[in-house]
Amino acid sequence: MNWIFPKIKTKNDVPQQVVKIGAEIAELNEVFASYSNLIEKGLADGNDLLATVNRSDEEAVDVLHAAETMIRIKFAGREKELDRVIAAVVAKNKKRDYYE
Repeated sequence: MNWIFPKIKTKNDVPQQVVKIGAEIAELNEVFASYSNLIEKGLADGNDLLATVNRSDEEAVDVLHAAETMIRIKFAGREKELDRVIAAVVAKNKKRDYYE
């Protein structure tokens, strides 16, 4: 497995990290909810849109980072098993025609 991010210093176990992923998703949702609120009130402008895009980009990557950290925790010492699981998921999703 080639990791995208540096390894995080964490004492979380898998369930705790899943909660962290949920918190990151909630932050991403909040970015869009705040922007939607501005639109509904007629207060959104181009600067608000740019700020929303920039912040949502970062929050989306935070979700990915938290998920990668959970995978690191779950498969610690079992990296070869992780490679097998990734291949199985890709094969399953190819059969389902999910990929472009």
